[in-house]
Amino acid sequence: MNGSLVSMAHFLSPLVPNPGPIAPPGTDVLIGNWIGYFKRAALVAGTIGLIVCGIMMMVGRRGRSALASEGAAGIPWVIAGLILVSLTSTIVSTVIPG
Repeated sequence: MNGSLVSMAHFLSPLVPNPGPIAPPGTDVLIGNWIGYFKRAALVAGTIGLIVCGIMMMVGRRGRSALASEGAAGIPWVIAGLILVSLTSTIVSTVIPG
């Protein structure tokens, strides 16, 4: 039975349309603006995150080594988040070609 389903899917695949993503009329600029706003907010949050990690390391230097290590451990996470935000459109375009 499984072989017949595969052959049926192979037979019907040229009949099923597979259109690319299309924005609703009039929303191209609006959606682009919103993506830009969120991207800008994420970059500002990443900058603040790196500053907070630095402050945690400075304050935790004297007698609070756990705070300093948490600040240092947060730096790779903030950088990874910034990289992900910066490459989001490239990642999405690669995974789902338009």
